[in-house]
Amino acid sequence: MSEKTRTERQIKVNQSLTKIVSDFINENSNRQSLITVTHCDVSPDLRNAVAYISILPEDKEGPAFDFLQRREHDLFDFAKKRSELRRTPRIKFAIDYGEKNRQRIQDISRELSIEEE
Repeated sequence: MSEKTRTERQIKVNQSLTKIVSDFINENSNRQSLITVTHCDVSPDLRNAVAYISILPEDKEGPAFDFLQRREHDLFDFAKKRSELRRTPRIKFAIDYGEKNRQRIQDISRELSIEEE
């Protein structure tokens, strides 16, 4: 969903959820990988949300993503305590492939500029 089609409320909830999910990950991860919340996307009815994440190094992506999926209920409880929303959305995790592709393009660009020198 583009920023222009989101309501002001959705934008604020997305920002709040991004911070809450980041705090949850910081408090509960084992620090074997770097897990970054790139953004959240809440549904128009504010009942569901997707937290888009990036995980480094890539070889730790599978275990880290599995960990997050197992902890979705704990995240809901954490968000319920931390948010000021009347109804806390159910939050699912998804890999942010847009960010992943951006990083890959940046790496290729760097490699090309080194070859040109």
